Amino acid sequence: MRIVVLGDFHIHKDEFDLTRQAIDDINGCSPDLVVPLGDFGCNATIGGVEGLEQAYGFLRRLEAPLRPILGNHDMQRETGQVGLQPKGTMEKAFLSTFELDSTNGVLEYEGFRLFFIGTDLQPEDSCYMEQECYVTDEHFSWLIGKLRERPGVPCIFFTHAPPMGAGLRTVPRVHVRATNAYLDQNHRYGRWMELIREFPAIKLWFSAHYHLGHDHADSSSVRSGTRFFITGVHGSCTRDGLRQSRIIDIHGDKVSVSTLDHNSRLLRLPPDWFGSLRASAAPEDEPSLKAADQNGLRLVSSFPIGDEPAIPEGIVPIDEDRCLVASRDGFLWEIRPELQAVIGTLHLGLPLTAAANAEDGIWRTWSSKLVRSPKNSPWRFQRHKAEESYPEMIELEHPAVAIAPRAGGGIWLGAGNELSFAEQGRMQTVGGFESEIRSLVADGLVLYVLLRNGDLFKLPQRKTKKAGIELVGRQIVCWDSLKGHAAGVRRSESGYSILYFTSVGQSVEVTLSVPSLESYSTAEPTAQIIMLQPGRVLLRCENEVFLWNGIHSSPLKLELGEQIVHAASRPADMGEAEWKFWLCTSSRQLRDKPQLQLWACEVPLTPAQ
Repeated sequence: MRIVVLGDFHIHKDEFDLTRQAIDDINGCSPDLVVPLGDFGCNATIGGVEGLEQAYGFLRRLEAPLRPILGNHDMQRETGQVGLQPKGTMEKAFLSTFELDSTNGVLEYEGFRLFFIGTDLQPEDSCYMEQECYVTDEHFSWLIGKLRERPGVPCIFFTHAPPMGAGLRTVPRVHVRATNAYLDQNHRYGRWMELIREFPAIKLWFSAHYHLGHDHADSSSVRSGTRFFITGVHGSCTRDGLRQSRIIDIHGDKVSVSTLDHNSRLLRLPPDWFGSLRASAAPEDEPSLKAADQNGLRLVSSFPIGDEPAIPEGIVPIDEDRCLVASRDGFLWEIRPELQAVIGTLHLGLPLTAAANAEDGIWRTWSSKLVRSPKNSPWRFQRHKAEESYPEMIELEHPAVAIAPRAGGGIWLGAGNELSFAEQGRMQTVGGFESEIRSLVADGLVLYVLLRNGDLFKLPQRKTKKAGIELVGRQIVCWDSLKGHAAGVRRSESGYSILYFTSVGQSVEVTLSVPSLESYSTAEPTAQIIMLQPGRVLLRCENEVFLWNGIHSSPLKLELGEQIVHAASRPADMGEAEWKFWLCTSSRQLRDKPQLQLWACEVPLTPAQ
């Protein structure tokens, strides 16, 4: 059996020849079934009956049966509170045009099953994005019931968008930002990956939505035994210049997936993938969770986060399940590491200066603006660039350079040489320093203030005036503190050293046995130190990462090959025995996306002497 899968069927009123040629390309392949994955018609007509009729005017020329599904744009005029046309108009026209009994369905064959799941109208009270690829609970329950009817029989799925966690290449600036990149992105996105784990008979999954071709390394992926495929577009709405469709050939339990290239108008050989519907996905096709052993260090996960890497100190863990990354192109991405997926942005505009996870929400600052967002509201993501729409925006007199969470809620803020705190829509100045503030570090009930002249101060967190401030170091380059243990890099006439303080007031200073900071390329190199656990320290010097497993031990340099390191952080809520850290890296290959990497180490701690 040969199946041709068509991606988004957007057509252009001035380029009907491209669509006619694509139909001829498909007929030339002699398919037994053609599966269009939705979004029918020109931009001006899509979502209406006219757009559906435009598309069908071309699709009816196909010399094979059709089994289409509805896309997100097909439902955009009716979903939620949108009232551009009566609800149910598109569904009725879709069923009538294609002579179907229901929008969703299953085609049964002796050795396999084909599942078709379209896009539904969203409820009015929870429509966070009109173009979300939403599936009702009723249809999801129907899907589970159908899967249970023939347990163990291999299944091939067709949806407009893939599930979150599929590992396919996305378009962060478009779909992830708008929160319509995945199935049920604003609702119950986690249920789809649970579905494939519960039903290992789901072998292949085809989706479209991104307008991307098949030549990217992550245009196909394997997760939990299911292989996912992106399907390109036939027309000029491509985002990468590739105009491609998928061809599935099934012979018994053998299956291959090939590319029909509409630019060359040829079926590419050999196939992109060849395998068995009965066999499980090969372990080597799973996302890599292991790296070359580096003295106990291993790569736990690595996945793309957007188009640009993080700003220095731009990784902000929220909890065990979520992490934020402030990128250089003006986004604050929220990430689900377990699913290896970016699910939305809390900021869209000028690049952030700093972001912090505080008890009362996520605070962020850029230019002379300060904003707080809730951690869990479905409305927390910014889908449109409208800075004036923030209900709690605070206008600052001077641009902020650093913020840190404040015990009891709110944040500390450093702007110029002044230290202030903000909470519940108000600000109060604590006092000024002789030099501009470089960074703020909050640890329990203590706040550290590092100045650009290298002076380091600490003060009790609950103080609202400059009383109680204490000078604790000079010529400090960078500083961090965790559970009363603190570490920093100190500059002196003889070079650089690491200072280490314990919670009982003991301190040690050791010579920095890594290349001197003076050897780096900039006059003021980027140096970031992170306490991973008491006695365990990470130091990032520009593009290099060093780790100490015990302050007197020799440093371990993390070998990352050609990768560039932009930021580092420790995860939230680490256990006492865990030693993990986040890195934001990028490749020198322009087509590769920046990655968020989680590393772990299983080496026992070397006691500090």
